[in-house]
Amino acid sequence: MWEDWLKEFVGGQGGQGGQGSNQGGNGGFGQAPQMSASDAQRFLEINDGIGGLGGRGGNQDGLDGVGQVFVPRLTIYDFCQQFQLSEEISRLLQEKGFETPRMLLEVDDGALRSAGLEGGQIMEVRTALREFLTQAQP
Repeated sequence: MWEDWLKEFVGGQGGQGGQGSNQGGNGGFGQAPQMSASDAQRFLEINDGIGGLGGRGGNQDGLDGVGQVFVPRLTIYDFCQQFQLSEEISRLLQEKGFETPRMLLEVDDGALRSAGLEGGQIMEVRTALREFLTQAQP
Protein backbone atom coordinates (compact mmCIF):
# COMPACT_ATOMS: atom_id res chain seq x y z
CA MET A 1 0.00 0.00 0.00
CA TRP A 2 2.75 2.49 0.88
CA GLU A 3 4.24 1.99 -2.57
CA ASP A 4 1.12 3.68 -3.96
CA TRP A 5 1.71 6.84 -1.90
CA LEU A 6 4.24 9.38 -3.04
CA LYS A 7 6.00 11.24 -0.26
CA GLU A 8 5.93 14.89 -1.21
CA PHE A 9 4.96 17.27 -3.98
CA VAL A 10 6.46 20.73 -3.77
CA GLY A 11 5.32 23.91 -5.51
CA GLY A 12 7.68 26.21 -7.34
CA GLN A 13 9.90 28.83 -5.78
CA GLY A 14 9.91 32.38 -7.08
CA GLY A 15 13.18 33.91 -8.13
CA GLN A 16 15.02 36.54 -6.14
CA GLY A 17 14.42 40.16 -7.10
CA GLY A 18 17.27 42.00 -8.75
CA GLN A 19 19.54 44.49 -7.02
CA GLY A 20 18.95 48.16 -7.77
CA SER A 21 20.86 51.37 -7.06
CA ASN A 22 17.63 53.01 -5.82
CA GLN A 23 15.07 50.25 -5.32
CA GLY A 24 15.51 46.48 -5.44
CA GLY A 25 13.29 44.33 -7.62
CA ASN A 26 10.44 42.35 -6.15
CA GLY A 27 10.78 38.63 -5.52
CA GLY A 28 9.12 36.22 -7.91
CA PHE A 29 5.85 34.33 -7.56
CA GLY A 30 6.02 30.74 -6.25
CA GLN A 31 3.63 28.65 -8.34
CA ALA A 32 1.56 26.11 -6.39
CA PRO A 33 1.34 22.47 -7.46
CA GLN A 34 -1.47 21.87 -9.92
CA MET A 35 -3.17 18.50 -10.10
CA SER A 36 -6.55 16.87 -9.85
CA ALA A 37 -8.10 16.10 -6.47
CA SER A 38 -7.77 12.36 -7.18
CA ASP A 39 -4.04 12.73 -7.90
CA ALA A 40 -3.59 14.87 -4.77
CA GLN A 41 -4.80 11.97 -2.65
CA ARG A 42 -1.73 9.97 -3.70
CA PHE A 43 0.68 12.30 -1.87
CA LEU A 44 1.45 12.25 1.83
CA GLU A 45 2.41 15.93 1.76
CA ILE A 46 1.76 18.78 -0.66
CA ASN A 47 3.62 22.04 -0.16
CA ASP A 48 2.54 25.36 -1.57
CA GLY A 49 4.70 27.60 -3.74
CA ILE A 50 7.32 29.78 -2.04
CA GLY A 51 7.81 33.42 -2.99
CA GLY A 52 11.27 34.67 -3.89
CA LEU A 53 13.22 37.15 -1.77
CA GLY A 54 13.11 40.83 -2.67
CA GLY A 55 16.26 42.34 -4.15
CA ARG A 56 18.52 44.78 -2.30
CA GLY A 57 18.18 48.44 -3.12
CA GLY A 58 20.21 51.53 -2.27
CA ASN A 59 17.20 53.34 -0.78
CA GLN A 60 14.57 50.62 -0.63
CA ASP A 61 14.67 46.84 -0.84
CA GLY A 62 12.24 45.06 -3.13
CA LEU A 63 9.23 43.24 -1.71
CA ASP A 64 9.42 39.51 -1.10
CA GLY A 65 7.37 37.46 -3.54
CA VAL A 66 4.33 35.43 -2.55
CA GLY A 67 3.66 31.72 -2.75
CA GLN A 68 0.50 30.39 -4.33
CA VAL A 69 -1.72 28.05 -2.31
CA PHE A 70 -2.44 24.56 -3.63
CA VAL A 71 -6.05 24.07 -4.70
CA PRO A 72 -6.96 20.67 -6.18
CA ARG A 73 -8.66 20.75 -9.56
CA LEU A 74 -12.35 19.95 -9.22
CA THR A 75 -15.30 20.86 -11.41
CA ILE A 76 -17.93 23.26 -10.06
CA TYR A 77 -20.47 20.45 -10.32
CA ASP A 78 -18.29 18.12 -8.20
CA PHE A 79 -17.51 20.95 -5.77
CA CYS A 80 -21.21 21.65 -5.25
CA GLN A 81 -21.93 17.94 -4.81
CA GLN A 82 -19.07 17.40 -2.38
CA PHE A 83 -20.04 20.37 -0.19
CA GLN A 84 -23.79 19.85 -0.48
CA LEU A 85 -24.57 23.09 -2.31
CA SER A 86 -27.97 23.18 -3.97
CA GLU A 87 -28.58 22.23 -7.58
CA GLU A 88 -29.64 25.85 -8.17
CA ILE A 89 -26.29 27.20 -6.95
CA SER A 90 -24.48 24.64 -9.11
CA ARG A 91 -26.58 25.55 -12.15
CA LEU A 92 -26.13 29.32 -11.71
CA LEU A 93 -22.36 29.02 -11.31
CA GLN A 94 -22.03 26.75 -14.34
CA GLU A 95 -24.27 28.96 -16.50
CA LYS A 96 -22.04 31.97 -15.74
CA GLY A 97 -18.91 30.08 -16.75
CA PHE A 98 -17.47 29.11 -13.38
CA GLU A 99 -15.68 25.86 -14.13
CA THR A 100 -13.60 25.25 -10.98
CA PRO A 101 -13.60 26.36 -7.33
CA ARG A 102 -10.27 28.08 -8.06
CA MET A 103 -12.24 30.63 -10.11
CA LEU A 104 -14.37 31.43 -7.04
CA LEU A 105 -11.22 32.59 -5.24
CA GLU A 106 -10.83 35.39 -7.76
CA VAL A 107 -14.29 36.98 -7.56
CA ASP A 108 -16.04 39.17 -5.03
CA ASP A 109 -19.58 38.86 -3.76
CA GLY A 110 -20.78 41.35 -6.39
CA ALA A 111 -19.74 38.99 -9.18
CA LEU A 112 -21.60 36.14 -7.52
CA ARG A 113 -24.65 38.38 -7.14
CA SER A 114 -24.37 39.18 -10.86
CA ALA A 115 -24.36 35.44 -11.51
CA GLY A 116 -27.80 35.32 -9.89
CA LEU A 117 -26.92 34.13 -6.38
CA GLU A 118 -28.74 35.61 -3.39
CA GLY A 119 -27.04 36.65 -0.14
CA GLY A 120 -27.59 33.34 1.66
CA GLN A 121 -26.40 31.37 -1.35
CA ILE A 122 -23.23 33.47 -1.51
CA MET A 123 -22.59 32.69 2.16
CA GLU A 124 -23.06 28.98 1.43
CA VAL A 125 -20.55 29.16 -1.44
CA ARG A 126 -18.00 31.03 0.73
CA THR A 127 -18.44 28.51 3.57
CA ALA A 128 -18.02 25.57 1.18
CA LEU A 129 -14.95 27.23 -0.34
CA ARG A 130 -13.34 27.69 3.10
CA GLU A 131 -14.02 24.02 3.92
CA PHE A 132 -12.59 22.98 0.55
CA LEU A 133 -9.38 24.96 1.12
CA THR A 134 -9.02 23.58 4.62
CA GLN A 135 -9.38 20.01 3.33
CA ALA A 136 -6.94 20.69 0.49
CA GLN A 137 -4.11 21.46 2.89
CA PRO A 138 -2.23 18.36 4.05
